[in-house]
Amino acid sequence: MEYLASRSPDIVSSEDIAEHVYDESFDPFSSVLRVHIANLRKKLTKKGGNGLLVTIKGSGYQLCGEKQ
Repeated sequence: MEYLASRSPDIVSSEDIAEHVYDESFDPFSSVLRVHIANLRKKLTKKGGNGLLVTIKGSGYQLCGEKQ
């Protein structure tokens, strides 16, 4: 979340997130990152932030300052 916030409003690829958060043993075909993103969305939604974390198909993720 911190990395996405530091790059906002840029679109951040899964590869960029993995390189920043995980070490070189991270499996790019693992679903770990998608699960973490889903959990972040759930937490944001509970706090009224639904739509702040957006998936940009084929590009990555974007943390928006306003609900999309």
